[in-house]
Amino acid sequence: MSESPGAVLPPGHPGPNRSLGSQHQTSLFASLRALKAIPGRSLRCYLKGMPKLCTLIQREERRGEERRGEERRGEERRGEERRGEERRGEERRGEERRGEERRGEERRGEERRGEERRGEERRGEERNRMMERKHSRCEVTTLFLQLCLAKQHCSAELSEYHKKSLAHIQMLIFSLPNPFLKSETFPVKTLSSEDIEREEVWRSTMNCKVEEKRKQRHSLTLLEQVKRMKESTQITDVVLIAEGEKFPCHKVVLAAFSAYFKAMFTCGLAECTQREVVLHNISAKGMAVILHYMYSADLCLTSLNVQTVALAAYFMQMDEVCNMCQKYVMEHMDASNCVGIYYFANHIGAEDLCDQARKYMYQHFAEVSLQEEILEIEFQQLMTIIKSDDLNISREESILDLVIRWVKHSRESRSEHLVELLKQVRLVLVSPSFLVEARKRNTIILCNSECNDMFEEALKTIQLSSHPSLSLRYGMETTDLLLCIGNSSLGIRSRHGSYADASFCYAPATQKTYFISSPKYGEGLGYVCTGVVTEKNDIIVAGEPSAIKMSRQRTRSIEIYRYHQQGNRFWHSLCSTQLRELYALGTAHNDLYVIGGQMKVKNQYLVTNCVEKYSMKQGTWRSTAPLPVPLACHMVVTVKDKLYVLGGWTPQMDLPDEEPDRLSNRTFQYDPGQDKWMERAPMKFSKYRFSTAVVNGEIYVLGGIGCLGYDRGQTRKCLDAVEIYNPDGDFWRDGPPMPSPLLSLRTNSTSAGSVEGKLYLCGGFHGAARHEVITKEILELDTWENQWNVVATNVLMPDSYDVCLVARLNPRDLIPPPPDLVNQ
Repeated sequence: MSESPGAVLPPGHPGPNRSLGSQHQTSLFASLRALKAIPGRSLRCYLKGMPKLCTLIQREERRGEERRGEERRGEERRGEERRGEERRGEERRGEERRGEERRGEERRGEERRGEERRGEERRGEERNRMMERKHSRCEVTTLFLQLCLAKQHCSAELSEYHKKSLAHIQMLIFSLPNPFLKSETFPVKTLSSEDIEREEVWRSTMNCKVEEKRKQRHSLTLLEQVKRMKESTQITDVVLIAEGEKFPCHKVVLAAFSAYFKAMFTCGLAECTQREVVLHNISAKGMAVILHYMYSADLCLTSLNVQTVALAAYFMQMDEVCNMCQKYVMEHMDASNCVGIYYFANHIGAEDLCDQARKYMYQHFAEVSLQEEILEIEFQQLMTIIKSDDLNISREESILDLVIRWVKHSRESRSEHLVELLKQVRLVLVSPSFLVEARKRNTIILCNSECNDMFEEALKTIQLSSHPSLSLRYGMETTDLLLCIGNSSLGIRSRHGSYADASFCYAPATQKTYFISSPKYGEGLGYVCTGVVTEKNDIIVAGEPSAIKMSRQRTRSIEIYRYHQQGNRFWHSLCSTQLRELYALGTAHNDLYVIGGQMKVKNQYLVTNCVEKYSMKQGTWRSTAPLPVPLACHMVVTVKDKLYVLGGWTPQMDLPDEEPDRLSNRTFQYDPGQDKWMERAPMKFSKYRFSTAVVNGEIYVLGGIGCLGYDRGQTRKCLDAVEIYNPDGDFWRDGPPMPSPLLSLRTNSTSAGSVEGKLYLCGGFHGAARHEVITKEILELDTWENQWNVVATNVLMPDSYDVCLVARLNPRDLIPPPPDLVNQ
């Protein structure tokens, strides 16, 4: 309680304010003791001013505290600024060090490559010297063997003088620098005819390349001389005339390359005695190119002359030139010329080229239909094309638009074909608004009553039925599929054959099951570790090679395979890199990233933070900025061309006597453009063995094994939690929990995928304990209703698979399920 203003303070009393400093208290009490000698009335007057004195003292104390607080805060700010400057300086120095290391590595690489080049040159020179020495040894050995034969077979006929001469020559041969003849115990007397024969074979082998080069020089010399004679019109015995242009040449050269000319000049025809031969239906430009090839072995093909050259070669029965023309056309085929190539190949009977052009035209028909070339084809040709179910178009509107443009391109002559063409257009697959607009904008349809009736009937059919009965074209069936890549060794059992080499696929739109060939087939991968689908819809998986392939390799490595969607539709090896385990595979800008993982160094497993990037365009690997911390069993997803690394485990150094690894709840973002990592908001749970998917630009993290918050060694459990991360706002929120705790089938691979704004979970380990049960059901999460639904149970997937991916594929290109199991 506070004292009254007039109260006298006894000695030792702390005063009305206990916050006064000890110095002020001592001074105050000394003043009070001095006032005892003052008379009572005067003392009361002095004491009345005491509260004011205390208030002034308190005010001064508060001001002092505020000043000291300001000084402390200023000091803290300056300290933070200093530390920030130090950190930035450290980062700059780190960047400079890394730059120096990279430049040093490049310099060392250049030096190594230079050393390798110089070493290769030295080895080449050494090989040349060895070849020269071997050649000289061969000659010396041959001379010696001849002497030995002469000595053996002709010793009776030789005089003593000749025998001494042979012995002297033999001694001289032994003195030559030939290791084969250095031995004094060389078996001269026991030399057999088999030894001589072997030596002759060896000698002929050594001279084989020299002889081949000599023959090549001879052929080139002959060809060059004949070419010069043609250019100077010397000894030419025939003149070919094409389109009025004359080409002097030699009959023997024409007959050597062309079966047509060989028959002309050797079968007693009238042309045998004619000086000039007129060639009909062959262009002068094509004839000039082919004659240049005959005399110089150089076929000069361009996009302007390839068809005329191919036609001339076909006429003259020159198969080699025809094949070269076909190869050139295939390599330069695109949407603007494939239609013309198709009908040209069909005209000359080039079946392979015709088939390739047809496949290309159908596969890229959405682009082909917009080109001017297709407007030049005839009515029956267009009819044949638009009848096909194999056209890769997603909308029937493209066909209707093509028909209208084709008719309008030459309206007077083509209007009569409009009705027949519209009968081949599946009008009920066209949107009603497009039908109405097309009829309104085109008088060729409005003026034709039969066309109007067809449009009216199509509109009525569309209104009555939402699912038209007409068959769909190839491109309309292409859809997003959930691919459960990898399979157990047994696969699924069926009476209709083995599906052990096939992986399960599920189409959420139609709820149908399909199968795709597995990368584990044949000598492919032994097991699949993880996988991604690039922005160009390339399906990529990574793992270790099969036992057969590994037995032929000296070192183990990560093998990366790509699914070939065109042609035979198989998996082929894309690249390989240094072996590690429990890594993550990501993709951005159509490049691949192998991130983190566990590597074996000197018989010890170490978790790494290194990141390797593979350029699919250049086909090369290079290192990028490492992870901020070493990670294994983590997951990576791509959102807006940035990589996000989530969870996993990392080595802990705080408590070396405890468990060596700690689970992570951290989130890292990688920007490929800046080659820089940045830490983002952490997850609620530290976890691994969870599934991830990107739905509507947000990251969903499902289930896993983990613990709440930062891992400090607390108990881990199987989770049913769903966490959702918003990359734009950098925050996490809780999603609807799963019906039960669920783990991914592989430690570092997802079992989830996103299709048309919904999340799907394909199987997994089901249970709250670590002794899980594999489930074969597919769960669906509607992100708008935040509700889980079971959309399929007991699906035809194997007991275990490796990774779930989402890709756009056409069910026609996949393996249908076995009928006996579908019916069940």
